[in-house]
Amino acid sequence: MARKRNPEKHDYAHLLFMTGASQKEIAQKVATTEATVSKWVREGGWEAKRAAATISPEQVSTKLLLRLNSMLEEGTDFDPAAFAKIAKQLKSFKTGVGVDDLIYTFMMFGSWLEKEAIVDKDITIELIRTITNLQDRFILSKRNEAE
Repeated sequence: MARKRNPEKHDYAHLLFMTGASQKEIAQKVATTEATVSKWVREGGWEAKRAAATISPEQVSTKLLLRLNSMLEEGTDFDPAAFAKIAKQLKSFKTGVGVDDLIYTFMMFGSWLEKEAIVDKDITIELIRTITNLQDRFILSKRNEAE
């Protein structure tokens, strides 16, 4: 029979992961195994969330534009297929809302909720936890649709 997950440990592990802690550190601090932390990271899509928290959509767009510019300036060994691929990525990035966009937006919303909770007694830890869990489920469903 599978053991029931401890929500406090899981939430604390998630917070530690989002602040850059290694899985080994998290396992030690949360008093669980590295295998359990690895499972949480994988099943919860934590890597994508952490990446979205560290790079904004604007930064990605800027990097793609700089790469296109660099390809144009190099000129001598111009690869039209590579250029077209990056241009297509940029176009889809600019027009579509992807999972990374959702993660970034939800992260910003979560930060806002935490700040608002200080002054608004109706925003409780339980409410934030419920919203975060629903956001996580939504992101996982979108990731599954994309695969």
